[in-house]
Amino acid sequence: MWARYNPVPHALEPLGTISERLNPFVQECNSIVPIESGDLLLYVAEPGKTAAKYAYSESLVWRDAGTLQGIMAIASEVLGLNFCLLGVTGEPWVSALDQEGKLRGVGAAILGARS
Repeated sequence: MWARYNPVPHALEPLGTISERLNPFVQECNSIVPIESGDLLLYVAEPGKTAAKYAYSESLVWRDAGTLQGIMAIASEVLGLNFCLLGVTGEPWVSALDQEGKLRGVGAAILGARS
């Protein structure tokens, strides 16, 4: 099941039928590193929102994604969890989720307990 982080209530919201459209992406990620009992994280950005406020917004989107991924790697270590960045963006699957074409994939990782 895929869920979206909603920062207002600080909660995960299930995405429902969108999950099925991401199955090919999950298979590709699993071929890179077996997901096994881990959770697949997909980082998604809305570049248009960033572009509305900032010059050189594309660079900012990628820097923000990298910063978030780095923080998650450090926090995972502190919590005794495994965290593995996969080196893929999630494209073209993420763009296909939004009929208006506003979303872009900016990374993927596997998070899980240590054995």
